[in-house]
Amino acid sequence: MTYFDAADRGAQQAAAKLRSKAPKIDQTTIDLLLTGARSHNGWTDRIIEDVTLRELVGRAALGSTSMNQRPARFVFVTTKAQKARLLPAVMEGNQAKVQGAPVTAIIAFDR
Repeated sequence: MTYFDAADRGAQQAAAKLRSKAPKIDQTTIDLLLTGARSHNGWTDRIIEDVTLRELVGRAALGSTSMNQRPARFVFVTTKAQKARLLPAVMEGNQAKVQGAPVTAIIAFDR
């Protein structure tokens, strides 16, 4: 047995132990998350605090990725001036959504 075989076996055992602790998800929840979810098209005028945006980015970074890479780069557009600069790059059908949303997230990645 090589070091990698042992490490792989250990990782598989740790993952199995973690999965055994996870609550079971009912079919309604699975349908909502994976097949019923759609883009949100209505917004409140509530301000989204920077701490909330940082928490969301932190949680997104916890997801599993290929080769443990974290290539995503986030920019949050929150002011009217920033949105005015962004609008020429936004499809016409989405411009009102960008203008009405309290925050617009631009997510890019490094190659």
